[in-house]
Amino acid sequence: MKKNTQPTKRLPVFAALYAACACGLFALVFFVLYMLLHAENETFRVVLTVLGVAAVFTAALFLLGLFAMTVSSRRGRPPGTLRRFLLRRMFALYPAAIALGRVFGISKSDAQGSYVDMNNRLVRSLKSSLSGGDIAVLAPHCLQKNTCNLRVTQDVANCAGCGDCDIAALKQLCEKLGAHLVVVTGGTLARNHVKAVRPKAIVAVACERDLSSGIMDVFPIPSLGVKNERPEGPCVNTRVDVAAVEDAICFFLRGRA
Repeated sequence: MKKNTQPTKRLPVFAALYAACACGLFALVFFVLYMLLHAENETFRVVLTVLGVAAVFTAALFLLGLFAMTVSSRRGRPPGTLRRFLLRRMFALYPAAIALGRVFGISKSDAQGSYVDMNNRLVRSLKSSLSGGDIAVLAPHCLQKNTCNLRVTQDVANCAGCGDCDIAALKQLCEKLGAHLVVVTGGTLARNHVKAVRPKAIVAVACERDLSSGIMDVFPIPSLGVKNERPEGPCVNTRVDVAAVEDAICFFLRGRA
């Protein structure tokens, strides 16, 4: 049975952390206003005024981003015209949101995973009609069975197709849809491949940490993240829902969410 890849209609964890950071910005605005009202030194008042105007403008932008996130959670699809704006706001508050999550007992992995979900929601608001050759599928080497001696990171064509891991299924899928598949050992090789191939869209398979950092690295290229499964722990014999990868590729091919 095909998994439901549609976003849920609840406000994601990352959006809640984003809201908390935005509230912090507004607290800074009120603090600046308080200091401005009680400042006697004229130079200090000018500095506070400039700081206050900047803080108000920044807080207003993040408030608009929060409103759009809330709307997207209720509608299931975010306003497409706000995608780039929202992604830039998410990037700006990403470190603060992750740090704030720890304060509230939210694990870094959960916050990063929610960030990936929010990114996927925004990307799926786009209209897309690409060819298979415009799409790069990036898969981590930990998908390969650790007892396999074939070097698929150098050339995925070296995969013998035994079916012991999901590399063969991904290879067959990308051959069928015409997408580029590369198995990488880390973020540096993934970035080098993106620079060499210059895809118009990316489907990435990885853990929450690598997906969140990779999505930011390749921006503004639209990318959909598919979280891997770790039945034996992180970075060893991981698996992936190949149907979810197919759904992501097909979205870029036909623009279906």
